[in-house]
Amino acid sequence: MGGKKEDKKRLWNEGREERNKDWLVGLSEASDRGGRMGIGGVLWEYGRRYRSWKNNLGLGLTVTEGQMEGVGRVLKEVLEYEGGLRKLVVGVDNVGV
Repeated sequence: MGGKKEDKKRLWNEGREERNKDWLVGLSEASDRGGRMGIGGVLWEYGRRYRSWKNNLGLGLTVTEGQMEGVGRVLKEVLEYEGGLRKLVVGVDNVGV
């Protein structure tokens, strides 16, 4: 793991306790297996899984486009969130996004 990745991982872990208390955390994942795009994600509240989803859309998307589709789903889920007002962080694992 390169130095920058190590620093980012350390900072992410240092802020974990604050995010668990005060934030909604949404993560998007996309992968291309056998020509079918799999898109999934999860929304965390108080450090616990609030809602998650997974589907194989097969829409001919690139992985980057699939990641953006996943971010859109995270934001849609946040708009339907019925809890109190919270900060939001959305994460993806694709630099192209």
